[in-house]
Amino acid sequence: MSKLIYKYGNGKSTDLCQTDYNFKEQGAKTIVMNALNDETIVSKFEGDIKLIREVDAKLNDDLFEFMINCKKNGISNIFVDSAHLLTEDQVFSLFIGSKALDIEVQLYGDRLYNGNLTSGTKRALELADDIEKINGIINDSHRSNIQFYYGAMNSSKSAKLLIKAKELEVKGLKVFTIKPRLDREELYIKSRIGISRKADLVIDDDRLYTYGGFLHDCGFNYVFVDECQFLTEKQIIDLYNINKDYNIPIECYGLKADFMTKTFPGSKKLLVLADDLIKLKTICNCENHPEAIFNARKDKFGNFVRNGEQIVIDSGNYLSICAKCYIEKVMGLNLNDSKKLVKELKKIN
Repeated sequence: MSKLIYKYGNGKSTDLCQTDYNFKEQGAKTIVMNALNDETIVSKFEGDIKLIREVDAKLNDDLFEFMINCKKNGISNIFVDSAHLLTEDQVFSLFIGSKALDIEVQLYGDRLYNGNLTSGTKRALELADDIEKINGIINDSHRSNIQFYYGAMNSSKSAKLLIKAKELEVKGLKVFTIKPRLDREELYIKSRIGISRKADLVIDDDRLYTYGGFLHDCGFNYVFVDECQFLTEKQIIDLYNINKDYNIPIECYGLKADFMTKTFPGSKKLLVLADDLIKLKTICNCENHPEAIFNARKDKFGNFVRNGEQIVIDSGNYLSICAKCYIEKVMGLNLNDSKKLVKELKKIN
C-alpha cells in the first residue's frame, strides 16, 4: 500500500524536481501539481541558477476522481508543491487515494506559513505515513535541538526514552526527566516491557521556562519528556525556549494523533516547533503485519468508535492499526470499491 508523505524544510521545490526527474528516469509515470495552481514550479539554487518544472495538472475539488484517472493512465506517483495551501478536504482525498489506488503522494510544504499552522498542513501532518525534513541548509552543529519522537501506541516510546536515559547516565551525563500527571502511572515513567524510573518532575499545567536556569546551573546535559502529547501548547513553547536559550538538548516522546486522527495540544505544537520529527515504528496485527500509524479506540462492547473525549486513560480499549484497517474498520470505507468511495468522500467532504 502506497504512502502519503509530507516533506518540509529548505530546498523543497528543488527536491521535488529532482525526485520527479529521478523517478521518471527509472521509468515511473508521475504527476506534478502545485497548490497555488501556478503553471510552473521554480526552484532557485546555487546563486542565479533556476530549475523550472511545468506542472501537469491543476488541483480541483474532485481530487479522488482525478486520482482514479491517474491510476487508469499508469501514474504511480503524485508530487504536490506548496502543499501547505491545500484544504483539509484535498489532503483527505489524497490520503484515501494513496491507499485505495496505490499511488504514492509526496506533499512538499511549510510547517508554518506566515507564522501560522495552516489547516491543510495540520491535516497532512495528522494523516501522513512519513514526515521528512529536507536539509537544504546545514544546521549549526553547535546548537542543540528539540526533537519529537512520535509513534502509534506500542511503538516503544517510553522504553526507548528509558533505555537512552540509562545509556547516557552510564556515560556520566546528567538526564532530567519530565512527565505529565495525566497518565496511568502518576509518578513513574514506565514501559510495557517492565522497565521504569521515577520522573524528576511531574507536571499539571505548570509553566516550565523557569526550570531553565535550574537545569543549566545544575549541569543537566539532556531533558527527556514522556507522554508529551498531554502537555499544553504553552509548556511546549517553554521547552522550546529552554532548548534555544540554554542550549540543552530536549527529547519529547509521545503520540502524534488521537483515535480520531486529530493532534493533541502538545503534539500539535511540537509538529510546528521541533527541530527534528522522528517516527518510531510498530506493526498492525492484521495479515502481513504492515506498519501501524494510527491509534484506534473501542467501546466496552469491542466496537471501534470515532467520537468521544479525546483523553480517556484506559489502555485496554486502545490499539495501534495500519492505514488500511483504520479506513476500513474505523471509518467504514471500502477501499476496493472506487465508485462507492467517490460517493462516500463527497458526503464526508
